Amino acid sequence: MPLIDEVVTKREQMNDNDREYALRIYQENMRDVMDYRIARDKKATDERRQKLDEKRAERAKKSGKTYQVSKDQQEALDKAGDEVAKPEER
Repeated sequence: MPLIDEVVTKREQMNDNDREYALRIYQENMRDVMDYRIARDKKATDERRQKLDEKRAERAKKSGKTYQVSKDQQEALDKAGDEVAKPEER
């Protein structure tokens, strides 16, 4: 799927025949490409969130406090995650 995603992304730089082929591939695999992109973006977001949480925990540790996500914050994060299309449930 990453290859199809890259071909579709680069189609603006292609000649007419290659562009038509890229569009046909995209149309045939549209749902899979969208699911791949959603999963890729979710993974990147989760990694950024994890790094940010680690930094916050480190800062809190240096200041002598413990870092915890409040229950309300966690519920908001879970709700936001649930609102994202889940490819495996389609």
